[in-house]
Amino acid sequence: MRTLHKEETVSIASLSDLEAYVGEFVGRIGPHALVLLSGPLGAGKTQFVRYFAGALGVLDVSSPSFALHNEYVLPDTTIDHVDLYRLGDEMDLESMGFWDLFEKDHGYILVEWADRIDKNMFPPQWPVVEVQIIADRKVGDTRILQVRHFA
Repeated sequence: MRTLHKEETVSIASLSDLEAYVGEFVGRIGPHALVLLSGPLGAGKTQFVRYFAGALGVLDVSSPSFALHNEYVLPDTTIDHVDLYRLGDEMDLESMGFWDLFEKDHGYILVEWADRIDKNMFPPQWPVVEVQIIADRKVGDTRILQVRHFA
């Protein structure tokens, strides 16, 4: 069972606010992390990944909705971007090589629709950060990020 280490709630009023927050977020989580993204369609999960990758120097990020997995290789690290929206069952994870991603000892794995897997199933040597994106339709395009860091 993972232990909650830190929790924060952040209000994001614009895309530039999200980009600034994600740039800071990347600097705080270190060189090795599993980021679990959840939220409804259109909440901003893929945009979060774009800004995350952009903060590390990746300029062209696309949603892996149909491919299920995109990998971005940088000189010092890798970013694995996984989308579980079309996940049928646990065998789909096996067939796409999902669990093999955790054999690395560095890098980032960002998982959209991560609420489809229990966070306790992930290898314990990977620090986990859950980011739940909530759209606040009462206040324009405002998003609320509930961020939980687990040890």
